[in-house]
Amino acid sequence: MVTLAVAALAFPAYLALRGDWRSWTVARPVTRAEWLRTTSYFPFTLLLAGLTLVTLMPSLVFEALHWEHARKFIWAILFWIPMVPLMVSLVWWPPFWGPPWYRRWRAAGGSRSVLPWTAEDIAAAAALPEGRRKARTLRNIETSKGFVQLALANGW
Repeated sequence: MVTLAVAALAFPAYLALRGDWRSWTVARPVTRAEWLRTTSYFPFTLLLAGLTLVTLMPSLVFEALHWEHARKFIWAILFWIPMVPLMVSLVWWPPFWGPPWYRRWRAAGGSRSVLPWTAEDIAAAAALPEGRRKARTLRNIETSKGFVQLALANGW
């Protein structure tokens, strides 16, 4: 069950950090905190939540083996290594920790009104071999364009 939860958190984060899924950067805000800031850090939060679960998994084994000191060590020390950045990622993420496409987008303004796809990125996506990745990427480009148009129309 924990493995499924980690996979459910890791797969979207992987797609986002690889650059196949960029519409999250310009998507309409959902929570009140997202309305207050112009940039979303969603995949980074997903990635750190998955790392937190992975960090905590050994504590289940230690609990079953009654190794109380090892379990306490995980919860008192190791748990906080991914948890502190996870809490920070809810409100801020340093651009230099992001992938190259994310850094370029942030340098270009990094708001909901700036398309996260450059002309070169769109041409590279169109040149991909036919398949699921190309279809998913082109669909995401169109979704991103729609979100940017919506942001410009509504002044987000």
